[in-house]
Amino acid sequence: MPVVSIKGVNLDRWYADMSRFVTDLSYEMMQDSAREIIKIIESHEKDLFRSGGGAGKHGKWPSLNPKYAAWKSKRYPGKPIMVLTDRTILSLIGKSGDAISSVFKSGDRWYITRGTDVPYAKYHQKGKGRLPTRRVIDPDDKTAKQIVLAIQKRVVSSARRSKSWDHVDFRGMAEMDKHFRSI
Repeated sequence: MPVVSIKGVNLDRWYADMSRFVTDLSYEMMQDSAREIIKIIESHEKDLFRSGGGAGKHGKWPSLNPKYAAWKSKRYPGKPIMVLTDRTILSLIGKSGDAISSVFKSGDRWYITRGTDVPYAKYHQKGKGRLPTRRVIDPDDKTAKQIVLAIQKRVVSSARRSKSWDHVDFRGMAEMDKHFRSI
């Protein structure tokens, strides 16, 4: 099952600043973050499919092989690359039962998961045999930064309301590195 996992780099100082507050993070606060993140991801997924992969970090998806493209155009006229029945895109924008969304805590870390249970999506995500890689989840650097900043803003906002800290200064925390890795 393909899911989004974003990790910011050079966040040691931010993690250190937040470590004394992390025990106070509530499930509700993380759910609020998840709702904002899901909106960001859904918007990016629409752009990704609309652009034939061009909006993703790895660029446009490889073309269909000519034989399959001819078959598809006869049976599913007008359908773009990576869209046959709409099942994958609908799951990635939360419009089907195949969508995966969860918020949970394991140890001292919170996880927000968004993805799809469409069985063939994993083969497109990584490629398999003659099937080339056409990532259905492929956040670019801008989207990854939006996701990390959405979490950071919620955490800081929650910290400011908390009795754990007398004062939290968002500007004093480590700047987000401009480069994020999507894993």
